[in-house]
Amino acid sequence: AANGSLTPSMAIAKSSNAYMSKMVGNELYMRNGEKGVEIWDDYMKQFGLGVTTGSGLPGESRGDASYLKEMKKGSPQSALIYASFGQQGRYTTLQLAQYAVTLATRGKRMKPQFVDQIRDASGNVVQPYQPEVLNTIDFPDSYWNTIEKGMAQVPVQGFEGFSYNFLRKTGTSEQDVAGGRVENGVFIAYAPAEDPTLAVAVVVPQGGFGGWAAAPIARKIFDAY
Repeated sequence: AANGSLTPSMAIAKSSNAYMSKMVGNELYMRNGEKGVEIWDDYMKQFGLGVTTGSGLPGESRGDASYLKEMKKGSPQSALIYASFGQQGRYTTLQLAQYAVTLATRGKRMKPQFVDQIRDASGNVVQPYQPEVLNTIDFPDSYWNTIEKGMAQVPVQGFEGFSYNFLRKTGTSEQDVAGGRVENGVFIAYAPAEDPTLAVAVVVPQGGFGGWAAAPIARKIFDAY
């Protein structure tokens, strides 16, 4: 699409691959060369992408950071340009949920926990669970403001009449299955924007655009909560 001149926030709102390629991926390569891939990978891991979530689930995937493979082929510039708009990473829905929480908390990557507490047959608490921060990301407020301003303007379907301000991002992930390529609908969101309580990630296999395939499902989750 011909979006004209874009700010960073509008590039997020419009999902501009061209902006991310030029102003993020290529700029990082021009500034740091091959080391730019290491810098990118470090940030991805801080946000929980490319590492296990810490949930304790057996056999949990850490995802697939294909930009590292691209770099080994001798093309760090290509790796960074494609990675800048998400083309070089494949991650689980739980990782995306943890990522959404990290955005919502402005930098606290939380350990996923599946129960509040464990009780015995008599109802006595055997083991309580407390929130656990795995790592923190220290960015200036202006960085978080830029991200949130963009997320507030992402167009979605299914949230008509929603009672809260919410921040969100849509996506379409490509996956090779049985010799063909399918497009999965991806959506993350959290609300209320001013003081987040709930973060949600939805992936719909072969759903296409996340804004209309996955977002309405997320709305149902918010409503149920």
